[in-house]
This record gives sequence, structure tokens and C-alpha cells, in this order.
Amino acid sequence: MLQRAIHSALRSRQGVSMPPQIDHHFAWQPGQPVRLTEFAVEVAAQAMFTIAPDGQILNANRTACERLEYPREELVGLHVADIDPLYPRESWPAHFEELRQCGQAIFPTQHRTRSGRIIDVEVSVSYFEFEGKEYCCSSVRDISEQKRAESLARLQHDVLSLVASGEPQHHCLNRLCSLVEEIVPQSLASVMLLENADHCLRFEAGPRLTDEIREAFEPLPPGLHSGSCGAAAHLKRPVLVEDTRTSPHWARLQHVVDRFNLLACWSLPILCDGGRILGTFAISHSRTAVPDECEMELLETACSLASIPIRRSKEQEELQQRHNELAHFSRVSTMGEMVTSLAHELAQPLSAILNFSEACQARLLTVNADGVDQIARYVDQICQQGRRGGKILARMRDYVRRTSPRKSTCEISRMVTEALELVAHELRHRNVEVRIDKGESVVVQVDRVQIEQVIVNLVRNAADAMESVASDRRILDIRTFFSDGNVVLEFADRGPGISEDESDQIFSAFFTTKPSGTGMGLAICRTIIEDHGGVISVSNNELGGATFRVSIPLVEQEGPHGPQNDSVRR
Repeated sequence: MLQRAIHSALRSRQGVSMPPQIDHHFAWQPGQPVRLTEFAVEVAAQAMFTIAPDGQILNANRTACERLEYPREELVGLHVADIDPLYPRESWPAHFEELRQCGQAIFPTQHRTRSGRIIDVEVSVSYFEFEGKEYCCSSVRDISEQKRAESLARLQHDVLSLVASGEPQHHCLNRLCSLVEEIVPQSLASVMLLENADHCLRFEAGPRLTDEIREAFEPLPPGLHSGSCGAAAHLKRPVLVEDTRTSPHWARLQHVVDRFNLLACWSLPILCDGGRILGTFAISHSRTAVPDECEMELLETACSLASIPIRRSKEQEELQQRHNELAHFSRVSTMGEMVTSLAHELAQPLSAILNFSEACQARLLTVNADGVDQIARYVDQICQQGRRGGKILARMRDYVRRTSPRKSTCEISRMVTEALELVAHELRHRNVEVRIDKGESVVVQVDRVQIEQVIVNLVRNAADAMESVASDRRILDIRTFFSDGNVVLEFADRGPGISEDESDQIFSAFFTTKPSGTGMGLAICRTIIEDHGGVISVSNNELGGATFRVSIPLVEQEGPHGPQNDSVRR
């Protein structure tokens, strides 16, 4: 039956002639099998094609014409390559030969409508011979909805997986743009972020962005005439420009439109929960276009996904800022607690300066050759004591200064020595003997002020722990050594040690065993060390007391054969 219908269509070469309005209640009558089959093919829900060995379309049903947006008289006579971009003319003979060998095939491909829109389809095709000639008949199912659902699911899975694994914001957003460009062929996807410094938009991601495009747009201030992205950031709503050549939003950027042939640009604002603008997500085209329902869903999904790594990054920045402020407050508080000891520490060089200055004045009254030599020695002492006082003040200033974290290459034993200078008088006043085993010299990449803060906190914590023991047992052993690619600092005191309950909570915020303690010192120490990729722990000593152990990864330096940790051991 079907072969007869096809044969009938082949004879006309113009397809089956049907009236504009088809009677769906066609009444079958005996003796009309060919007409019935002909009608069934015409009204089938799937697109149906009859194709010649050379790839010419011999017939197409009504669904095929409607889906591809062609009148029947234009569609019939086209080559398969005219509607299927994945099967060019030169590859068709090999494709037909393969079909001849296997007889039937089912495969996914794409169809291009008369307006240029791409549709994902699944083709079921059969090879047959009729009256000595070869043909193939194909039934085409639209799988755009299925492909779109699969693409959106993959988009969400891939981006969320990157976010969950802790990948940097830039990597997550670049992957998002790449996937969107795969879903929307011949498009350019990008993410711009609003910078607080100058309140302008700059590109954060866009795999296909060139340096020339970046330079042409950046910096982009939000505004009605700053293109689709600038307008979307200004209005805090989508700006979907079909033709940038006529849009008022692009009036001041026509030189960019002409230079890069950006004829359509759809942009959505990326907002935080409070409605504050974070940036924009955009898709650009080299042809005029408006987003259809599917593309609009993709835009909204991509914009929502883009906001996740951006907001995570903002939250991490805010958390780091709060941590820095808390650490600064802790240093200031520590300095306030140490002010009496530091006053005594400064009183010694200042008193010496005063005494030597008065002696110089007295000797000047009876100056002679011997007196000149003695005055020179006094002046030398004045200079030494002045420098000593200056170093103490400089150390205090550096310790309490509010600065952003800044890592540099530091020698660990020198940091221990300089940190102990801040608490030297307090330790002498409390009869604490400090014994230092510096071991071999080791270099680390750290923020010097933060690590000195950890050392000062642990030293003062040890001194506090030994308040209740006899003066001759107040000994603090500080040891630095190299172990398994890390530098280790140990602070062993002779106090009462740590109970099992305390060891579980001792690094928790607001936990303290001191009547006047804030419970933040050791918590800040842990945060600082973990920010440096290290670990801080505590254990009890066999002979009494506790040992706090700090482990920090060594800085890697490039050697002739790659990173060399051993090069930092001197």
C-alpha cells in the first residue's frame, strides 16, 4: 500500500495534491487503499520525506512543510543538504551507499528551517527499490524538547559540580559560557562583573572573547546607552536587543557594532538576594534575532547558575574581610594587655639615652682630649639605645597595623625571634624562661604579621598556663624543624596540660578557661594557620604540660627540573 502511495507521489514530482483544508474525518471506502495511504502519510504527525539517490527531495508531507517553514513547491526539489547542515552534498553518496547496505537506520541530526532556525531531530530512514529505481523514505521526529532538557540538565550538572568541587569563579563561569555556546550555535556568551572600585562592568568570562572585544567594551559603566549589558545592569531587568543597529541602547556603541558585527545581544542582570547588581550574563549573535521560548529559558537558567559562583566568591571575600578585622582586633587587644610590659621595655633605652645625654653635657664643660673620646662613646650609646627603642616601636606599629593579608618569603626562626621581642619583658616579669631550638633554617611563604600573631598568642598562652607552677619550672621550649614538606613549630610548656574535654573545644571560638579571656585567641590562630594551608594541634607532654604544634607547608621554588622543596632549606 505504502509503496503505491509513494509511486503515485513520484509520478507527480510535486508531491500529493491536497486541498488547503483536509477533512480529518475521511471516510474510507473499499477500493480506495492508495488514496487512504496517501492521506495517512499527508496528515502524519511526523515529517515524512521521499528522497532520491542523489539527495534530492522528491516529496514531503504537510508536517514537513510546516516544520521547515517552506511551501511545498519550494521544499520539493531541494537537496537534503539544504535542510540538514550535518550532511553536506559531498558526503551524501557515501551516506546513501551505507543506507543501501544496511537497509534501515535511525540517527539524530539537525534540520534548518527556511528562516535559519536549527531544529534537533531524529531520523528513521528506510531504503527501498521500486520499478527498478532506488529511493529512501524517512520519518523525522522533532526531539528539540528532549535535547533542550538534556542540555539544561548537563549545564546545571557541570556548573554545579565545579562549584561544589571548589573551582575558582573564573573557571566555573567559563565552563558555563562554553556550554551555552554549544546549545546556541554561532553565539557568543559572556559574563561581566560590576567592580566596586569604579562601578563599571568588566568581562570575567567568555571563552570566545578576543582581546579586541574586551578593549572595545571595558570599562563599561551601567546606563541606558551602554549596550545591552550596561542597560540591563542599570535597569536591573532583561534587555533583549534584536538589532543593535537600530536600538537606542546601542546608539553610542555603533563603532563596536560595525567593527565586530554584533547584530543581536540579549543580556540579563545577575542580582544578589538583596537586589544588588553583581554583573550580567549575555548572548550575542552576528545576525538579528529575538530569543524564542527555549532560548529565554536557557538565558534564565544560565543567569541563575552564574550567580552561584559569583555569590560564593563574594561571600568568601566578605568572610575573609571579617576574619581580617577580627584578627586585627585581637592584635590590638593583645597590645593593650601588654602595654605595661612594653612601657617598661621602652623605659630602658629611653632612660639610657637620657643618662648618656646628661653625661655628654657635663663633660662638655671640662672638655679635653680624653673627654672628647668619652663623649664619642656616650654618643655611640645614645645611638644604639635610640635604634633599640625605634625597633621596639616599629615592631609594635607593624603588629597592630590594619593591612590586607600579604604573603612573602620569610625565614621562620627570624619570625620567632622578632615575635619574642614583643613579649620579652612580659616573660621576664612573669619569670618564664624561653629555650629555643631553631634547627636548620627554613623558608616559608606566609603573611609575616599573621604568623607573628600566632607565635605571640601561643607564647602568652603558655605563660598563662604556667602561672600556677613554681617559678623554677616555668620553662617554655620552642622548637622549629622540617618534616615531610612542612615547617613545624612546637611550643611546649610545663603547665597543668589540657583535659580531654578541653582538647575537643580549645580551638573553638569563645571557648576559654581564663576568667577574663575572650576565647578568640586560639580560634584566630587556627583560622590563620588553615588559611596558610597548615594545621594546628595540641597534645599533653609525658612529664606534664601541653605542646601546641603548628605545621605550615613550605614555599615551592622552581628549579631546573620543576618545583623543588629542598631549595628552601639552608
